[in-house]
Amino acid sequence: MKNEGKLLLAAFGRFCAYCLLAALPVFVLRQDLLGAGNTLGERSLVELTQTGFLLASSASFAVLAWRCAQERRFALLASAFFMVMLVREQDAWLDVLIGHGAWKFLAVPIALAALVWAAADWRASVGALLRFVSSRAGTLMLLGLAVLLCYSRLFGMTGHWTTVLGDGYVRTVKNAVEETTELLGYTFILAASVHYLVHRLRALRQQPAGACRPFLTRTRALQGGISVRSDRSGHSCAG
Repeated sequence: MKNEGKLLLAAFGRFCAYCLLAALPVFVLRQDLLGAGNTLGERSLVELTQTGFLLASSASFAVLAWRCAQERRFALLASAFFMVMLVREQDAWLDVLIGHGAWKFLAVPIALAALVWAAADWRASVGALLRFVSSRAGTLMLLGLAVLLCYSRLFGMTGHWTTVLGDGYVRTVKNAVEETTELLGYTFILAASVHYLVHRLRALRQQPAGACRPFLTRTRALQGGISVRSDRSGHSCAG
């Protein structure tokens, strides 16, 4: 009975954490509306929070790559992915500072370098990716990406809002909804990044001295027959 109580308490704790994550974008939007009226520009708190969350997500995977050898290629690829997204988010600033479309000249080299690095040992990269997407943090990450890349784009289409609001259409309303939904996606992404970093670092600390070299076995990870390496002890980090 005691174990069941702990499980229920843990589930309730996760529910409360998810509620806080879902409420955060609305709170940030509220601060923008109170402080800047009905405008949401590039200097808005929503936009700045998005930038900070992307930077923190990229940094989380960079730290994971530094600390965990078995996660290194995938983690650097993930870090570069969010860095590219960060550069893309700054396109308005870069257009003014450098020139129109300048973000592409920064994002493409980052993406290519990360892809080449990950492809150099693609088995290790795929194995680490599978470990991640199989974890609770991986599920939360996929949810965040779906909200960011799919739902926010579809929900923020101008046609929807002109139809709903008619003559009362105000672009600021559409922007507020779209940007806040994007921030929700970024919030889930950051939570997943930090959760996975903490999880893997905890696994690293729990390894006994001298056991950092994993005992590798061959497992069938994909139905299509891709074979990847996994740690028999369940730990994938190496100092």
